[in-house]
Amino acid sequence: MWLESDHGRKEPDTTVLLWGVDCVPEKHEWAKKYVFEKDGTIAPAQNPHGVCLGVQEDEHATLPKVVFVKRTDMRRRLVFARGPVLEQHMAIVEETKRARLAECAALKERICSTVITRTFCETLKRDGFVALENAVPTRLIRQAKREINRRLGAGAANLNAKTFTANSSITALLKESAVPMALSKLLGGDDEYWRSQITSGQIALRFPGDACPNATNYDDDDDDVRISASHFDGVRRYWHIDGIPGESNGLSYGKIHNFDCLCGVLLSDVQEPMSGELCVYPGSHVELAEYFSNNMHVLETLRVEGKGLPSGPETDALFKRRAVHCLGKQGDVFLVNYMTAHFVAPNTSPDIRYAVYFRVSSSQHDGGNISILAPWIHWDGLNRMCPDRHGGS
Repeated sequence: MWLESDHGRKEPDTTVLLWGVDCVPEKHEWAKKYVFEKDGTIAPAQNPHGVCLGVQEDEHATLPKVVFVKRTDMRRRLVFARGPVLEQHMAIVEETKRARLAECAALKERICSTVITRTFCETLKRDGFVALENAVPTRLIRQAKREINRRLGAGAANLNAKTFTANSSITALLKESAVPMALSKLLGGDDEYWRSQITSGQIALRFPGDACPNATNYDDDDDDVRISASHFDGVRRYWHIDGIPGESNGLSYGKIHNFDCLCGVLLSDVQEPMSGELCVYPGSHVELAEYFSNNMHVLETLRVEGKGLPSGPETDALFKRRAVHCLGKQGDVFLVNYMTAHFVAPNTSPDIRYAVYFRVSSSQHDGGNISILAPWIHWDGLNRMCPDRHGGS
């Protein structure tokens, strides 16, 4: 059993992880999340055996060692002295717990009764993406931005499109939001399954000037940066889908690393196009599935060599509808089918576009390519609510 601070930091309020093994002996699991119990003991958050921190004599050391003991073991358990300050603290903890449970219940009610409607599902199935509005509480947004800005302060080079992190402030964006409830409605499984899927998030920042030409044009009246139509055409034609192997993303060759749903969380308001926002081609999930079904050799080339997407000059012949700019407010989440073609717009705004992306799969997903050819095959809930009208079920 030992203590470890988050990222080795020593500043006040840094999270400290207390690692201990055999909290659940039959599973031989590590316990690192602890709670302060009302009786003054400290115990693992997941505590099926009713243990807490205690002491045991160590014949090889002059001082006793810290071990798990039964909370009923009055002789060996460690108890923090009670008093007015502790009582006040515990009252605050309990109130916070009640508030968060109420917040979770309200989110679930809203998702179940007003968000996941037939219209919502038809939009998702037709377009290959949909916005889940106001799905992430403000407190989670603030925690995540605090962590991202801390990293920015340590050097912007630490953050790029490849920045994946398991930091709890980042993963909480999905784990403690309405997204697991929505995913369970759309793909089946329960909320806990989807929370277990969320092991890391991709920090995706777009800085002013990203994907803009070197010679940007400014409007004389308001100093807004302008992007020419030809420049944007050059950006939009080079769309992608995730999971294609290559050196730029570090994904190994010989496999298309597909999944079921891309979840993009906005941490800042994106109200106008050309602000570094996600852009998608609506309906492209069906068009690409049909394309690959008729050109299996292209799929094989993608798997082996990581190249061959029908982008660039082939884009406008393949996709029937124009690209859509995914605008929204902080806390909105875009749910995107894996096969939906997408890209990122240039950022002509004066602000950083803050977002975090997560990639999740149904329990039915076995790592094969079936969901590339049938984009909705694992979306059981969606298929029940909206029988196949747009292909790929």
